[in-house]
Amino acid sequence: ETGTSLTELKEIARNVSREIPVPLEQVAEGLYDLFSSVDITMAESEDAMKLFAKASIAGMTDMRTATRSTVAVMNAYEMGSEDINEILDWQFQLVRKGIGTYDDFAGVIGLSLPAFRAADQELDTLGGTLTFLTRNGLSASRASTSAARAMELLATPKATENLRDLGIEVTNADGTFRQINDIVTDLAAGPMKDLQGPEFRKAFKEIFGTGRIQARRFFDVALKNTAEYNQRIDEMNGKMGAMETAYDIMYNEPLMRSQELKVAFSLLKEEVGQRLIPAFERLVDWGMD
Repeated sequence: ETGTSLTELKEIARNVSREIPVPLEQVAEGLYDLFSSVDITMAESEDAMKLFAKASIAGMTDMRTATRSTVAVMNAYEMGSEDINEILDWQFQLVRKGIGTYDDFAGVIGLSLPAFRAADQELDTLGGTLTFLTRNGLSASRASTSAARAMELLATPKATENLRDLGIEVTNADGTFRQINDIVTDLAAGPMKDLQGPEFRKAFKEIFGTGRIQARRFFDVALKNTAEYNQRIDEMNGKMGAMETAYDIMYNEPLMRSQELKVAFSLLKEEVGQRLIPAFERLVDWGMD
């Protein structure tokens, strides 16, 4: 069974490289990360790897980066292989609407995923938060950290109690957290409205305590720009097709013709080697005799 599985995996890698010009070794790395992280069938894995191969070309990165960042979202939000295309569209919408490369966002998604997932935040809320923060001067890494710390601060019992005292509900009727942008919008339109400088800092401290500096970076920007913040989250609804659009653009670059030739030659060498092995083994046996 193990031998059969290895044979199937090799065939999947070859099929992916034949269709999408990504080196065999990268496909193999992606397959390893996929099977070691999620439950997936052989048939599903081939479709998944073709999507990751396209993402690597579209994002000008390697397949391991595309695979790992997607798997992180899948595991955090309990999504399946049928959701991979949606996740990749979400990632490329981050690149399209935020400030940063695919690598920039893919490498730091894990910093904010746990906090947002634990607080019942939708994936598009996280995406819009990151695009908003990067468009307001934060790097992708700082944006992800800042968003996480802000979400954690907002979800503390003390902050929740203080906000309720001010007439702002942090949770829904079923006990789940409201989306962070809705809470921030209510806060900006109510207790924090028109506050500047010392008054702003005093009101913030009364609600949240001193807070960590990363969380304050988020609130300093978000409370003063709620219209833009909500806009960025709304823009995540237009993510459908974002990955394919980026792939089409990059695939038509002249550089890809060179990569196609390299991959085709690599596949040819691998095929020739596979066919020559039996003959070589017979030759070795003859020599030993």
